[in-house]
Amino acid sequence: MEALTTRDEFYAFTGMTLPEDRVDLLLDIASGIVRARCGWHIAPSVTETLTVDGSGSSLLALPTLHLTALSSVTEDGEVVDLDDVQWSTVGLLTRATAWTTRLNGVSATITHGHTTAPAAVVGIVLMAAARASASPTGVVREQVGEFSVTYSQHSPNQAGGVVLLEHEQRVLERYSISNPA
Repeated sequence: MEALTTRDEFYAFTGMTLPEDRVDLLLDIASGIVRARCGWHIAPSVTETLTVDGSGSSLLALPTLHLTALSSVTEDGEVVDLDDVQWSTVGLLTRATAWTTRLNGVSATITHGHTTAPAAVVGIVLMAAARASASPTGVVREQVGEFSVTYSQHSPNQAGGVVLLEHEQRVLERYSISNPA
């Protein structure tokens, strides 16, 4: 899946002139970490079939927080009449009867995700990628003769690498599924 932001946005944000393939790799890694933390892809909008465990209740949660269309649902291999299902933009499906209790018992074809990543998400991806570009291996300090460089540290004696800081993780809570599988 494509990165949550673009190379041009990285260059504009950082003012750096790194090779394109390195920037692409940093953005892909940072986007992957953000997506893993949030428990779903966030952007772009895609149509796909998701298979989830049955809830055993009349409420079923799909792994999305921006559902824009529900095209079909099957339960235990049987087609579900969409007129019997109500859905919300946060990925909840409800109906009068309980959903199956079977693992992988419900499949739903949906369109979900933001057309473009929200600005807060883009900012976090850019910040994480920029930190990693400064010290990709986590070096805290480098010295040659009397010249030295000390990198910003995200925890004691650790700099660089693609990592999400605590305040960034708090911002991402708005885009995170409570219990991503």
